[in-house]
Amino acid sequence: MSGREHLEVPVWAEYAGWFGTSAVLGAYLALTVGWLEVGWTYQVLNFVGATGIVCSCYYQKAWQALVLDGVWALIALASLVMMALA
Repeated sequence: MSGREHLEVPVWAEYAGWFGTSAVLGAYLALTVGWLEVGWTYQVLNFVGATGIVCSCYYQKAWQALVLDGVWALIALASLVMMALA
């Protein structure tokens, strides 16, 4: 074995990854074209989306993307906490 054994990705993790990708890209598109401002909706979409991508990346052993989206989710969560405390 090469040390990169392929794990079967659960169907729910595949769906979570695709949902997450759609949420993050949708939030960015909506912000860019002016349909959305930075606020609760934008940050929730980023947090939920990045968390979904992390689930998928874990099973695929895509560590770089997992770290990227893990940090993305933490930034969104920190923003949501700051908004809640403001």
